[in-house]
Amino acid sequence: MACLILIPFLITPVGANERINALLVGAVNGHREIEVLFAEEPLIDFVSVPALDQGWGMTNNIKYVRQYFPRNYEQMGNFDLLMFLTAEYYLFSPQQDRWMYDRIAEGAGGYNDESVMAIWGPVANSWANSIVQEAFPNDAPGVVNRPGGFTCINTYYQVEIEEDFPDPVFTPYIPYGVERAVGYVSRYVIARQGSEVMAVGP
Repeated sequence: MACLILIPFLITPVGANERINALLVGAVNGHREIEVLFAEEPLIDFVSVPALDQGWGMTNNIKYVRQYFPRNYEQMGNFDLLMFLTAEYYLFSPQQDRWMYDRIAEGAGGYNDESVMAIWGPVANSWANSIVQEAFPNDAPGVVNRPGGFTCINTYYQVEIEEDFPDPVFTPYIPYGVERAVGYVSRYVIARQGSEVMAVGP
């Protein structure tokens, strides 16, 4: 059974006139709607670190990570939110991995838009073997080591909202037919022990 899990998206409290600094990692650099949204939001500044091969080639990706990623942990401390958007995680060094984990552990918000980032083994395994994946409620190593594989290509599903979930995240949309909407999934999700499940789909 696939699960939709609450992703930590807790941003360190800021004052009414303070800006939120976000670090976007992965399929970025003009390739994601989130950049358009953030660019139009006056209270958000962001830095994009391209880390997905979309025709640029691996050499360029390594160059982009070196060029745009924070050079030291003091710079990393400036970010209030870290977003991982289908990142090819093997492009990051163990030190960079640790910095991102530590920043989330210190209170920065974290968002991960994929179960194990890709259906390609090297990408999935590099994320599952990282430290920072431990900051998220999806059990990435469990997904990668799942008997039968971690992909479920050409699988359509509908969700069932957990109405007892303490926060009204999805429940307000039940009257509007959210449970009748058909989605598409390519990777399994396994809830890490201690996480809270908002919705499930067969």
